[in-house]
This record gives sequence, structure tokens and C-alpha cells, in this order.
Amino acid sequence: LQSLIAKASRGKGVRDIEDYLQQRAGHLPQKYSHRLLPDLDRGINQELDGSRFQNVSVLLRCVQIFFEDDLEEEEPLLIQQGLIQKIVSWFERMMDFLTTRGLASDPLLTSAIEDLLDSVLIISRRSSEGTIQMLDSLIFSLGFVVTEDTVSHLIRQEALSTLNCILDVTPWDERKKLSLAEGTQRLMKEFARTILTVGDYNQQTATSEALCRMTTRTTKDELVHQWFEDEVLAEAFKKIKNREFETDCRQFLNLLNNRLGEQRRVYSLPCVAAFADAHEMRKPADEKLEEFWIDFNLGSCSITFYIDNAETDLWEPVKLWKGAVVNFSITESERLKMLSVYLERPIAISKREVRRVEFHFDLSLNVLLPSIGALGGDKQWQRQTEKAGESTTIVAAGLVGAEDDRCLITLRLNDLCEPPVS
Repeated sequence: LQSLIAKASRGKGVRDIEDYLQQRAGHLPQKYSHRLLPDLDRGINQELDGSRFQNVSVLLRCVQIFFEDDLEEEEPLLIQQGLIQKIVSWFERMMDFLTTRGLASDPLLTSAIEDLLDSVLIISRRSSEGTIQMLDSLIFSLGFVVTEDTVSHLIRQEALSTLNCILDVTPWDERKKLSLAEGTQRLMKEFARTILTVGDYNQQTATSEALCRMTTRTTKDELVHQWFEDEVLAEAFKKIKNREFETDCRQFLNLLNNRLGEQRRVYSLPCVAAFADAHEMRKPADEKLEEFWIDFNLGSCSITFYIDNAETDLWEPVKLWKGAVVNFSITESERLKMLSVYLERPIAISKREVRRVEFHFDLSLNVLLPSIGALGGDKQWQRQTEKAGESTTIVAAGLVGAEDDRCLITLRLNDLCEPPVS
């Protein structure tokens, strides 16, 4: 494999590497010499120069193979030679394409970024020295992505997940040093700002997790008042415990979003019941989770929630992107409001293919406003009422106000916020 990478670095392309990767099952673990890193660096930078992001992905998958095959107890040679610094350089070049060159929607660039982040995860599990080196440089590059409003929510979520995995394997003493560094403290303030503005509950949760992981209990209690000017929020954040993170964080974020008032970008509503087609979904089996929460995300244009997973203790996440929705309707009975979301293509929920998701809410809740905020609607809306066997349709221009949330409303979606997720 190293010889194929050397060939690619001399401008011969990556076709031979692709053939190797397809037939890899029968190959022995790969060894390499000190020449590998210079060839990798030259090859990846050449492909970035030509915007050949698919070839970048191929070379990054080679990095993953060398770490997966390296079973030696000592630190890998690639780490000793400075691979982490090279990864930071590649990542920053990719982010430059993403943020300044109009390629934010290029799927091959997105895939290359994901392959780089996958490589980082594998390295963090294989190399303690590599993980420590990441704390000096890579986490700040990841932090930029997390806090950059122009980056898609999908990539920001991937960067957050990678950051939290790095912090998870970081020794306590290294986390303590990290939390005291001036650069880290500036980054944590930006994370706190992002929680207020990002408009996506899952990203709010993951960013809160990063703040907890970047500090010790003592330093968190000291720094939290710098993160949140609102003393009520600062005190509430202190109450988040690692062993009860999901439920404690839910209480904190519900409080935070409610206190934002008209500036809030996440609405969390407790539902009475939820269905994936005809199958009822249950809230996660956690005695401290009192409600089945449905999150309407104005920033990421989505509806998210967690359900019980019969096969594991982990909560199963479900996300309905605006771009994957055909339309939605809100109906009202004597006891409930029902939000029905119809999907363009089936999605997998609890291993079932689903085209329709339905939520039941208490009558007192305003379901319409969060639904329009998360899933959108054009300036025409339809109100249908039936009386004495006749059907009447009223069409008006403009956004529907809260007072109109008393009838059947169907909104067809035109502009998309995120691509559908298959």
C-alpha cells in the first residue's frame, strides 16, 4: 500500500489504491517506513489543489488502514513524525473550501471531511500521544467548525461528535490543563454563545457535553459564570451531572430555550403519544425523563426526538429534516392536537421503513408556530372545514398566527434547509 501511495504522490492517480481497497480482505496487515508521511502529505495536498475530493477520501482511508493494522504497543511512527499537524493542515484547507469557495453543498467535499474525522477517531483510540497532540491544535480547528454559522448543521454535528470522542479518552490531568489554557477558555465562551444561537437541540446537547468534558468539576463551577451572563442559567448548568447527563441537560436546555423568549430557536414540546406509521413509539425508558419531548429546531430546519430502543440502553435518535418532508398537517379533536408529517422517502425508525410520523399533543399547546418554524411553509396556507357534508377551502396569503391553530392546516414546503437523509 505504501508503494501505491508513493506512486499517487508523483501524480499517477489513486486508481491502483482504489483497486487495492476493494480487494483488501485477503491482504496482510500493512507495514510502512518513514517515507509514508511525506508521500501522504504531498498526495493529499496535490488532490486538494485540484479539488479532487474523492481522491482525498481514498488517501485518508489509507491512514485509517495503517492505524488499524498497527498492533505494536509503542506509539505509531506516523504520530512521532507529526501526522496530527498534517491532519490539522488538511482539515483547515478543506474548511477553506467549505467556507470561502462556495462549495458548502459539494457532497464529495463533505464526504472527504467525514473521512478525515473518521481518521481522527481511529487515531484517538490507537494512540495516547496522538490524542494529547490533538488537544494542542486540532480541537481548536474543530471548535471553529462548531461555532461557524456558515457551516452546515450536518458537518457541525460531526465535528462535535469527534471532539467529544477525543475528550472522552483524554486523561483527567490533561483535561485540567486544557481547561486552564487561555485559548481553551475563549473557545468555551464561544461554545456557550453557540448553545444560545445554534437552533438545534442535538447540537445544543453535544456542545453542552463538550463544555462538561473540557473541564473538571471544580473548573466548570468557576468558569460557568463567564459562559452565561444570566445567573439562573449559570446555576442550572452547574447542576448537570455526568452520570445523569441526558436528563440533567434536558432540564437545563428547556430552561435556557424558554428564557430566550422571542429569540429562542428551539421549541421543545411534551407529546402525549407518537407513531411511526401505525407503530407507537415510546419515550426512552429512563425514570428521570418525565416527558416525551419533541424538539422543533428552527436553525437546522428539523424535528428531532429520542425513542426507546428495545435492543440497547442507548436512546435511539430520530431526525425529520425539512428537505425530507412532503407536507405536514395539524388536526384537532376534542382532546388532542395531532401533527402528521409526511415524508418524501421512507426513513428507518426502529428498523422499520416509515413514510408518516404522527405526534399527539395536549390541546393547550401551540403546535403550529414551532411546526412552521422548523418545517417551513410557503405564503399560502389552506384551511379546510367540513359542515353538513360540504367541504370549504379558504386560501390566504401570509404566515399563520397562533390564533389560527384551531383547524386542519396543510403547508407544502418549497425551500429546503438541509438535504434529505437516506
